[in-house]
Amino acid sequence: MSDSPARRYIDALLPPGPIWEPVDDGDFDRFLDAFAANTEDAFDFAVALRNARDPDKTPYLSDLEREYGIVPQTNQTEAQRRAHLRAIKARDRRSGDIDRMRLALTTAGFDVQVHANDPAVDPAPFVDENYQLQCGGDNAYAGRDDVYCRIGGGELLVNGRLFRNRPDFFGCGNQETCCGNMSAVAGYFETYGMTEQHLDVPTNPAAWPLIFFVGGDVTRVDGRITDLDLAHVESAARDRCLRLILKFKPLHSWAVLRIAWE
Repeated sequence: MSDSPARRYIDALLPPGPIWEPVDDGDFDRFLDAFAANTEDAFDFAVALRNARDPDKTPYLSDLEREYGIVPQTNQTEAQRRAHLRAIKARDRRSGDIDRMRLALTTAGFDVQVHANDPAVDPAPFVDENYQLQCGGDNAYAGRDDVYCRIGGGELLVNGRLFRNRPDFFGCGNQETCCGNMSAVAGYFETYGMTEQHLDVPTNPAAWPLIFFVGGDVTRVDGRITDLDLAHVESAARDRCLRLILKFKPLHSWAVLRIAWE
């Protein structure tokens, strides 16, 4: 007979009577042991859920970091990551709200607007379209106000910027190094690098009302958004701006960012 907690719970729930008293290592006893073993995983999962949102104990540290918009740092220890998460989580325990987000962004000095997608339109064109802005005259040169040279578009923000770790290799840089040289080293592993990942816009119209826009001036036709200008934010303030949006955005909502990081 197993002495696991699950088996003890099952034995305590059995009705009284000799028919319900299993013989050690008998068929009924082995059946109850197997049944208890199958419930152990569910029991362990329920215990883990008890600490799912505790920065110091959560077994889902990476998931909780993404929810609070924390960009992972490969050089941090787990203890440092948990301390950072604890500090971010303690800042505000209230649910998100678009009006409070507008106020927080304005108070922080960001010249951006927040627009609800109501009536809902497909947000894909605002993410996918790009603008190639070029010099507008024969005498155009860098530094003039009417000259732009860059590509701007949109991006989708869900629970923070997502990164994928990839190995960086140190390749041959010596001109005398060539294939066949026994002393040549190519592909020497050096460290890990991070590549930012981008999500696809939902194609299901039922999800579109859950997406709001952050950008510049908006144009509406019959109440629906048809055009959204780019807002302009310094690239050095990008993480601070994204963190404010993630902090105040309503739960289960996504943001389309029409922001040029300059």
